[in-house]
Amino acid sequence: HAPWWLALLLFLARIPVRVGPKSQWYSFLFYNRGIRQKRSESIQSELEYNYSLVEQGLGFADQEMGRQSLRLHSEKNFDIRKWNLEKQKYFVIHPGMAGSALNWPIRNYIDLIDHAIRFQKIVTGTKTDEDFLTEIRSQFVNHPRVTFLDSKLNGDELIFVLQNAAGVLAPSTGVLHLAASTGVPTFGIYSPVKVQRPERWGPQGAHTQVFVPEVLCPGEFECLGRACPHFNCMELVRVDDVLKAAFLAL
Repeated sequence: HAPWWLALLLFLARIPVRVGPKSQWYSFLFYNRGIRQKRSESIQSELEYNYSLVEQGLGFADQEMGRQSLRLHSEKNFDIRKWNLEKQKYFVIHPGMAGSALNWPIRNYIDLIDHAIRFQKIVTGTKTDEDFLTEIRSQFVNHPRVTFLDSKLNGDELIFVLQNAAGVLAPSTGVLHLAASTGVPTFGIYSPVKVQRPERWGPQGAHTQVFVPEVLCPGEFECLGRACPHFNCMELVRVDDVLKAAFLAL
């Protein structure tokens, strides 16, 4: 996904081996080992697409490189008691995302937080997630079992909070992948649109599960909106089903 100017700089710097996907006009000009990939077909994960790109570009045999997903672990030992947390006794919900894919309705996140009575609930996010967080926060003001840590954690603290959770729920966004990389049970909410499906963007890890509306989505690159016979399909991912699956797994 290098932009044109970065590909140009590699060319001008005379980097001898320039590997990249042949997908844009500049990739034909500036990569001397361009690899044709049809990622929009979403038939495998981005992890596999990237491994295949390196193998083909550098002349390795197919599957010669051992596959391994990202593994993260914070070596720092933060005192999470300052947030009234105990390890493995809280569940993290990260409801926001940048908008590159369909998300669960805010009401569903609220219902899940309200009914997940077994754990302390931690809500994380950034300023870009305010559209989600504002409504959720208004429902749980001063709630003893809900803690909001949005915009309060640095990178190390976030990893530490994720790796010590009982589980993490999020849509298709970076925090979901960070959680999966720590090995914590991770649950993702995904869109049925072809280029947004979990087959391509799903979390990589030993303890992951995804929820996708069971519809035959006609959208390939984006949601068709009201033109789609399954409009508002994300509502079909029922809160009860996520609760049962997530909390039975724990």
